[in-house]
Amino acid sequence: MKFVVLLLLAALSAPAQSVVSKEEKKDGFKPLFNRRNLRQWRGDARLWRVSNGVIVGTTDDVQIVQNTFLIYKTKKELADFHLKFQVRLRNGNSGVQFRSEELPDFVVRGLQADMAEGNWWGSIYDEKGKRGVIVNGWKGKAEKVVKPEDWNDYEIICQGENITVKVNGLVTAELKDSTRRAGILALQLHRGPGMKVYFRRMRIKRFAPAVPAASQQHLRRIAIFGGTFDPIHNAHLAVAREAAEQFALDRVMMIPNGNPPHKQGVERVDWTHRYRMVELACAGEARLEPSRLEEGRARSYSIHTIERVTASHPGDRIFFLIGADAFAEIRTWHRWEEVLAAVEFIVVSRPGHGYDTPPGARVLSLETMALDVSSSDIRAELRENRMPADALPKPVRDYIAATGLYGYRKELGC
Repeated sequence: MKFVVLLLLAALSAPAQSVVSKEEKKDGFKPLFNRRNLRQWRGDARLWRVSNGVIVGTTDDVQIVQNTFLIYKTKKELADFHLKFQVRLRNGNSGVQFRSEELPDFVVRGLQADMAEGNWWGSIYDEKGKRGVIVNGWKGKAEKVVKPEDWNDYEIICQGENITVKVNGLVTAELKDSTRRAGILALQLHRGPGMKVYFRRMRIKRFAPAVPAASQQHLRRIAIFGGTFDPIHNAHLAVAREAAEQFALDRVMMIPNGNPPHKQGVERVDWTHRYRMVELACAGEARLEPSRLEEGRARSYSIHTIERVTASHPGDRIFFLIGADAFAEIRTWHRWEEVLAAVEFIVVSRPGHGYDTPPGARVLSLETMALDVSSSDIRAELRENRMPADALPKPVRDYIAATGLYGYRKELGC
């Protein structure tokens, strides 16, 4: 399919109503759309046009195979803002992306203020993500105020982690979310039967950043990923990469445990070997960083590691990457309430492992593909002189073969 960057002329007439009222202008609102053409936007020119000062999107004459978007052009991603617009949906499903990421061919991934025929108005949805409907703003809320096939006032307010969606003046969805703090704006056309949607009076007020710009560049998103890593395997790496991608992490600290209290009496290979394997596995991974934080520790409590990371990263946002089975036992941890207060958790869901979230815990869910790999199974195979090639990164396989770890003998191995 050939796409053309939009540069469409509007009809000569325009609505009498101003995009930005005098009161809004005094408050700092500015228009996102000039009502004449789509120079400020990019999308598939067959699907989007301007008519009488209104952005019109339709798939009546063109069948699309995936959701497509009209993307607002901006040199700098939008972070904290108050967006207002009016929308009329003839039929089908549409939405407005915010704090989102652009993919090829006018496809977008990220948070969406949703709207659909007879449903989903006022909701927050994770477009092309794994969280689906994050907040249902329709049931008991937007369904009471939406005017079908008529103009509806929509608002999206983002300030730090706090996101609010309003429909016709009613708050329909509130969310605390730190997965992505800035991104693009875009308007959606949904695949399926022919549909049509209209947008007008799009205006925005940008808020100043919560911290001075000079300081903001030093703030990073750091995740702690601890484990015995005995040995580190491909599932560990897949989880770390997915977390870094999904939650916009600047760094994932891969920390081989020194002497975890919950695994007392369990035989492990020497920490030096485990660290070296982590180092080899992370080579060439820009966001994965091997860490010596627990080297030589007599007892490895998570709170101590968290305190050391926090002290060495003042002002940075600290996450703790953990499996659902381990998080289910969080109340048994040393100083567990302090752990909850100190970090945000990224919990890796696992089939058959549910968990209750303690009050006050800040939890993000990471849905991963089924990764049927465990270090204990790998060790068992190595003891039988079978090298599990699909489970281990090649540098780790080579290191095990060279050192004879886990009783593996290269000359007898397969």
